[in-house]
Amino acid sequence: MPLLARRFGADALHAEIGALPYGMGIRSSVTAHDLHFLSSADQPPGGLSGLNYRLYWRHLYVSSLKRATLIKAISRATATAVTRAIGDSDRIRLAYPRVDPGDPTTGEGTPVEGRELNLLFLGSVVPRRNLPFLLDALRLVKRPWRLNIVGQVWWGARELGTVDPRVTFHGFVPDPVRDGMLRQADVLICPSWDEGFGYPVAEAMAYGTFVLASDIPVFREYVPAECRFSLNSPVDLAAKIESLDATSMADLKSSLIDAIRPYSRERHAEAHHAFFRELLGLASPQSFAPPPG
Repeated sequence: MPLLARRFGADALHAEIGALPYGMGIRSSVTAHDLHFLSSADQPPGGLSGLNYRLYWRHLYVSSLKRATLIKAISRATATAVTRAIGDSDRIRLAYPRVDPGDPTTGEGTPVEGRELNLLFLGSVVPRRNLPFLLDALRLVKRPWRLNIVGQVWWGARELGTVDPRVTFHGFVPDPVRDGMLRQADVLICPSWDEGFGYPVAEAMAYGTFVLASDIPVFREYVPAECRFSLNSPVDLAAKIESLDATSMADLKSSLIDAIRPYSRERHAEAHHAFFRELLGLASPQSFAPPPG
C-alpha cells in the first residue's frame, strides 16, 4: 500500500473497514464502527483463527487508531469507546450512517388480539447480540408468539441451550427476503449489550416496523425511551412484549419514523465532505458534529 500511494501520488489514505497500513507517510484516517472486539466476553473460539482475529483487531487495528490523522466514528457511543481505548478524543469526528427511508405503507406489524406476534431478530449470532437474553424473556411471555432469527450463526451458539419450537433459525438470507421479513414483522427486537450503531434497528424504524431495543448508549442516541428495555432482567422485556397492542404501537410508530428521519443521505454526505476536507488540510479542525435533530 505505501508503494501504491507513492506511485499514484496520493495525498491521503482512508481505511473504511480495517486497519491502516504502516509506513504510509501521508495523512490517513480510519473509520471506527465499534470496538466490541476489546471485550473479553465477545471473543471467538481459540485456535489459529481466533489468534489471528485478536492479533488483527486488538493490536493492528487499535494501533492504526493511534496513528491516524483523523478517526471517523459512526456514533457517539463508538466515539466514547475509541476515546477510552486510545486516551484521545481530539482526532475523532462524528459522521453518522445514512438510513434510507422505507415505505411505511409496507409495514404490516399490527398485532391483532388472539393472533401470534411475529417477532424478528436480525443480525449475526455472536455473544454481544445477547440472544439468550431474548430467549429467556420469551419463555416468560404468555401470549402467542413466534420468533424468526435471520443472520449467520458464528460463535456463542452453544450458550443458546434448547431452543423453543416457536423459534426458527433462517441463517443468511438474500436481501430481498430479509427486507420482506423486516416489513412483515410485528416487532424487531434487539437485545444487544454492545453495538456501534445498530443498523437493523434503524432500518426497521425507517420501514415503519415497530422496534424494541436494549437500553444501551447507542440506542439512547435515536430510539425513543418507550421502545427501550433494561438488560438487568428478562422480566422487563417480557412485560413490554406482553403489553403490546395495535393502538400503543401505532402511536409510537410515528415517533420511531420521526426519530430516524434526521439520519438522511444529505446529512451523511455533508458530514463526510467536511471530514475529508479536514483530512486533506482544506478546512479548519472540527469538533464532534452535533447529533441529528
